Amino acid sequence: MKIKIEIKHWISGSVLFEFEKENNTLKETLKEALNSGADLRGADLYGADLRDANLYGADLRGANLYGADLRGADLYGADLRDADLRGANLYGANLRGANLYGADLYGADLRGANLYGANLYGANLRGADLYGADLRDADLYGADLRGANLYKLPVDFINQCSRDILFILSFLKSEVSYLKQMLLEGKVDGSVYEGDCSCLVGTLAHGNKEEIKKVCESIPFYEKGTHNMGETWFLNIKKGDTPENNQFAAHVLKLIEMIESGKMYTITYEEPVIK
Repeated sequence: MKIKIEIKHWISGSVLFEFEKENNTLKETLKEALNSGADLRGADLYGADLRDANLYGADLRGANLYGADLRGADLYGADLRDADLRGANLYGANLRGANLYGADLYGADLRGANLYGANLYGANLRGADLYGADLRDADLYGADLRGANLYKLPVDFINQCSRDILFILSFLKSEVSYLKQMLLEGKVDGSVYEGDCSCLVGTLAHGNKEEIKKVCESIPFYEKGTHNMGETWFLNIKKGDTPENNQFAAHVLKLIEMIESGKMYTITYEEPVIK
């Protein structure tokens, strides 16, 4: 029996591609669409069964893949910018070099996934299961990693963030105790860069209310937002987060204690903060 399957745009409802064949499946239709060069940006693939699908280099920008089953799928080099992958099952998927800029991966299962060199800038990875995922050389600038296992993150990423934080703390030692107090009280909001700023440098600045601008400008390389790896780390600390309930806050507290103990000054630039 011939089955016709249409792939529609998830917002407009317009048909992006259709394919008919005997015993047709969505996976087969998607394969034909990619082979024919169809424009699948914004495709509605909600809850699709795409286990082991070959989606090598696919352009699925803005696609709706909410709850899709992508176990073992080959998404090498795929363009998934701003795609909705909330709750998607990407167990063991190949996402090497994939562009996931701004993608929503809230609660996604990424266990054992290959994310080597993937662009996860600004991606929502909150609550995602990254156990065993390969995140080497992945770009995690601005990613929301709350709920992720801290020690499953790339050691290089942790160390880069740690070094920036340590540099700033050593530059503003007199404000470190204030930052520590704010962390312990759950009053740091690393996502705020305007008004009552509570990012890393902003929190330190409030420890010296008369010289907020001077304190911020005292960091030569400092820029707002995720251009600074230390601030990227702080994006994962929100109001109510303390070292007791947030791994990122707990790590900052350890760095503060390094500054307080003087241990930081025994670490060379080449030596990792975390080994």
